[in-house]
Amino acid sequence: MSTAIGRVRCVQAANAILGEAPTWDVSSQVLYWADLQRPAIFRWDLKHGQTGHWPMPKSLGCIAPTTDPGQLVFTDAQGFGFLDTETGDITRTINPDSHLPGTRFNDGKVDRKGRLWAGSADVEETAPTGSLYRLDSDGSVYRKATGLICSNGIGWSPNNRTMYFTDSMVRTIWSYEFDLRTGELGERTVFVRVADDDGVPDGLTVDSEGYVWSALWDGWRVLRFNPDGVLEREFTFPYNAPPAACSVVRA
Repeated sequence: MSTAIGRVRCVQAANAILGEAPTWDVSSQVLYWADLQRPAIFRWDLKHGQTGHWPMPKSLGCIAPTTDPGQLVFTDAQGFGFLDTETGDITRTINPDSHLPGTRFNDGKVDRKGRLWAGSADVEETAPTGSLYRLDSDGSVYRKATGLICSNGIGWSPNNRTMYFTDSMVRTIWSYEFDLRTGELGERTVFVRVADDDGVPDGLTVDSEGYVWSALWDGWRVLRFNPDGVLEREFTFPYNAPPAACSVVRA
C-alpha cells in the first residue's frame, strides 16, 4: 500500500516556522501560502518564484483569494479580515469567537459558491470549544457546527453533495451531507477515524476522482481514501509532518 514519493523538488526555500494554507489562485496562476507563526503571507509564481510578501499582525488561520483582484480573505487571532495586496491595508470584519479568548482560528477553504468555511480550535487543543463558520459574500457569518477541539482540513466531493471536515484531536474526518445552493449541512457521519499511533489528520483535499487526501501530522504520510472511506494509497515522506495543509483549489 505504501508509495514512496519520487519526483519531489523544492520550489521555494521558505524557511518557515509553520508553513500552511497553500491556496492556488486560478485567475492569477499564483500560489498563496502562509507562515502562520511568523506571521506572514507569501505569493509564489511558477515563472518568477516569490513575487509577494505581506507581514501580518496576528497569528494566521487560513487565507484565500477573492473575486476582487489583489484581495485576500483570511482568518487570524482576531477573526475574519481582508488584505489588499496592492496597498497592504487590512480590513477587519467580525470575530465570532470574541467571547472565547481561549480559541483561535485554524484551517479553512472556499466552496464552489465562493463562501469561506473556517473553523476555530481550542488553543490548548483539549476542550471542545471550537466551531465551524461560514462567511458569505455579503459579509454574513454563520456558525454551522460546534463542539470541536481542533477544526482542520475541509473539502467537497466533485458533485458537491458531501463536505469533508477534520477534527484533528479526535483523529476523525467527518462526512456531512451538503447543499451547495444553500450552503447548509445535513447529517454527519464518520468518514475515517485515524488510529492513535498513526498520527494526527491535518490538511485535506479532494481530487477530481472524488478521492480524499489527508496529511498526517507526526505521521510521516499522506493518505488517499476512496469515496467509501477505504484507504487506497499512502505516500511516505522523510519527515514527520508532510504538507500539513495539503490544498487544491479548482476553478
